[in-house]
Amino acid sequence: MPCRDLKHDVRQLARAARDHIITLPEAARELGLQPRAATRRMARLAQAGWVRRIRRGVFVVVPVNSPSPREEPARSPEALAEALFAPCYLGGWSAAAHWGLPRVKRRAIFVVTAARVRHTSVRAEGFRYHLVHAPIERVQGAGIITQGYASTNISGPERTIVDALCRPGWIGGAIYLADALRFHCFSDDWDEEYFAEIMTSIGTGAAHKRLGMLLEVKSIFTDGLLRLAREGRTSGVVDLEPGSPRKGPILSFWGVRRNADLRGWDLPDEDAIEDDFIEGVDDPDP
Repeated sequence: MPCRDLKHDVRQLARAARDHIITLPEAARELGLQPRAATRRMARLAQAGWVRRIRRGVFVVVPVNSPSPREEPARSPEALAEALFAPCYLGGWSAAAHWGLPRVKRRAIFVVTAARVRHTSVRAEGFRYHLVHAPIERVQGAGIITQGYASTNISGPERTIVDALCRPGWIGGAIYLADALRFHCFSDDWDEEYFAEIMTSIGTGAAHKRLGMLLEVKSIFTDGLLRLAREGRTSGVVDLEPGSPRKGPILSFWGVRRNADLRGWDLPDEDAIEDDFIEGVDDPDP
């Protein structure tokens, strides 16, 4: 293929890439090629230094002014997450940080993915990711927002809180969940009807029970949400803080064991917490 054709191809790929990152299916679609032909074309472009392979099927499109084409880094952790872990969304403490909600501080980017997860913690291109698996219907469910020129999927503030009501550890634990709920309920962006819609769609029985208990403990007086929590609660007793010792008073009406100190006295020292990260990224299911 003449050199000018390679340059034409890379210009097309650069227009289609998200923050200079493109996947093989996206490249095939943009170049109008079948997958096998697209694989050969991308290999040719990589040889010429126009793209750099991150891992199978994921590439960086090298800017024309790059000083080191073969070492051109991926610059957007969000766009890279979309390429590596799709279908997915940014959630948990990362989404909470984006929306200004109280949350635990972690360096790892929290990604909820429907792809198979072999390791919960991985490092790719210098970025750290914390991965959790969820069924596709939850990954594509209510409250997921697509935003930015990189078209990154992220849970909105309501969905972030509902996710944390289901799994408090996603936001850092019960104390952050309680504070995030109260903070958002009293913010100018609060939309009770929309929150209730997402809670009804995504919230589990345990989430409804935690919601009812926290509404009372945090003095958030809203008849609509209390009624929603009562109607959605299930039988049995759940822990406010899953994974913590199962001790503490049980609020029998809500069926929640208060096994966490919501004043924060039992918070771990964040500086002492180090996640184990796996270098590289597993290929997804074929």
